Amino acid sequence: MNRPAYFLFGVVVAAGVAARLGLLLILPERSWPGAALPDEVQYWQAAESLASGEGLEDELGFRAGRMPLYPAYLALFAHGSSGRLWALVIQAVFGSLAGGWIALLMRQLTADHPQTKWLAIIAGLCTALDPFQVYFSRFLLTETFFTAALCGLYWWCRPMMSAAAPVPLSRWVGAGVWMALAIYLKPSVVWFGPLLAVTMFLFCNSRKKVILGIICSSATVLLLLVPWAWRNEQLLGRWVWLTTRRGISLYDGVHPHATGASDLGKIKLLPDVRQLSELEYDQYFQTASLTYIRREPGRIVRLAGIKFLRTWSLWPNAEGYRAGWMRWIAGSWMVLLLSSLVAGLVRWRAAWRMLLWLLLPVIYFTLLHMLFVGSVRYRLPVMPLVGMIAALGWFRPTADLPMESAATQSTRH
Repeated sequence: MNRPAYFLFGVVVAAGVAARLGLLLILPERSWPGAALPDEVQYWQAAESLASGEGLEDELGFRAGRMPLYPAYLALFAHGSSGRLWALVIQAVFGSLAGGWIALLMRQLTADHPQTKWLAIIAGLCTALDPFQVYFSRFLLTETFFTAALCGLYWWCRPMMSAAAPVPLSRWVGAGVWMALAIYLKPSVVWFGPLLAVTMFLFCNSRKKVILGIICSSATVLLLLVPWAWRNEQLLGRWVWLTTRRGISLYDGVHPHATGASDLGKIKLLPDVRQLSELEYDQYFQTASLTYIRREPGRIVRLAGIKFLRTWSLWPNAEGYRAGWMRWIAGSWMVLLLSSLVAGLVRWRAAWRMLLWLLLPVIYFTLLHMLFVGSVRYRLPVMPLVGMIAALGWFRPTADLPMESAATQSTRH
């Protein structure tokens, strides 16, 4: 990065840090565990288990119920009365990197546009000052770190989409590292990797050269997941590459009494599963989920619509977070962002490759949570990319973008 890029990155990150730490100072500390979300309590229990030397265990005593990276981070702060506060402070700083990555990505994508600087600043600040991003950084959840990881992955992968010269294999290996980092935070992203790879193959201007790069990236991801899968084989007797939580997570979204919201507190204590081993527990819920999906496709489709509305609600779904100033700030922000998104899609429709590339995670996670549980929390990681298109909506394109011009030249040759 050159000096202007460093400056841009620093300004946007500083704005994000100020907003997040400011909120930690303004809002009173939440009572623990009374005001904590269930997942927060469970992550902290796993962290305490790691810190005590007992190994990673979730609230049910399962050994592969959670990916290990976030509990390992929290384990650094599991000792002392102020541990959770310091975990949130460091999380706020790292989470603010997302805005910096987005600003740099926009700067690269619009390099030949006369308003590049303003586009980059607006896109970066849309992430740094997003009320939802700032507010959820107060919670001990993976979304803040995962959002930064996904934005970093996109910034890192930008040269692979239209570079005239071959991209060094080291960069492809780096992309694999970013992807593995994202998976270690949120395993549901695992199938986004192949989708992104296919898009790179279709959009790049040298498809033969990109195949080797994709193989290197895939091998890197696989190698980085081997230690986790091997550890699970030693403990459970089977190579578990992700977690044993997929079955109950799917069941939470499709069981006969599902509403689109999570009800895991009751589900995980069902009488039929109390005596099952960890692997049997996961398999039970997977089998039951697939049975309900096949038996009642109409209900599953109706639930998908409800989950879509929950995921893209203008304000938080939980009643305690929908009143007063929270509702007005959240609603106003989302109306402005989504209207700008539509303007960006219309005005920049000629740059459809770029728009589709930015929308890929939005489409992926929206469809994913139309099957699993829907919540505004699960859209947080893709909102920076939505913010990029929203920033485009404030300007008219006056020049070919690097990604589009390279694709055009590739077609001609």
